[in-house]
Amino acid sequence: MAGRARRNGRAGRRPDLSQHFLKSADTARRLVALAGIGAADLVVEVGPGNGALTEPLSSAAERVIAVEADRTLYRRLFDRFPVTSNVALRSGDFLKFRLPKGPYTFFANIPFSKTAAILRKLALGDAPPLSAHIIMESVAATRFLGRPFGAESALSLMTKARFDVSISAWLGPESFSPSPTVNSVMLKLEARSTFSAPGLRRFDTFARAVFANHGRSVRPFLRKLLPRPQLRSLTTELGFPADESPSNISFNHWLTLFNLVEWNRKR
Repeated sequence: MAGRARRNGRAGRRPDLSQHFLKSADTARRLVALAGIGAADLVVEVGPGNGALTEPLSSAAERVIAVEADRTLYRRLFDRFPVTSNVALRSGDFLKFRLPKGPYTFFANIPFSKTAAILRKLALGDAPPLSAHIIMESVAATRFLGRPFGAESALSLMTKARFDVSISAWLGPESFSPSPTVNSVMLKLEARSTFSAPGLRRFDTFARAVFANHGRSVRPFLRKLLPRPQLRSLTTELGFPADESPSNISFNHWLTLFNLVEWNRKR
């Protein structure tokens, strides 16, 4: 998490969390500027550390809720952000933190070891953000981006059903202390309204069923879903790659198939 420090005040790392910390205040300000946060926005930040990202976030937003798990760092933050500021400090594990029910933006340089758990809480939980800006290991990001950056998965399909997913910044190892062995990115999630709540639940069931099929080709799976004339139309007219594995098929193709299945269900 950005700006996190050892007890002796030097920038450090807790190996159990795979934490890497931004070295430059200019980089922190640039990343916050890329998020397009406005003066009326509520921001939830995870792992403020010594406040390297919290400072530019508090300048841009109306209010920042900063959730810090480390008790020593939590106490230090009070010296930098007194109760009279627009930063509300919270101590504890973000995975147990109750997210706002109203609109909010999420921003964090997260511990690499908690990437999947944090993304699941944000993307698939009961209180998703309007947008999220998450600094993470680039390889981990591909699991949520899917194609064209990496293989699709049930999680990437479910995430894309709720958010437009993109990369807003690339960060080399030299941006962090200590330097990781891989590149990092700032992943951007922007809420979309593709489905109703019941529709989302049906799409989640559909996505899990897609990846329960472990064959090299999804054609046998499609034969169970569609009558032969529709399957022929799907592959020849709509270009669905029925002979590919599930992970090689894009979200837009899966969305086309799901909409066809939904149309059949409502007939």
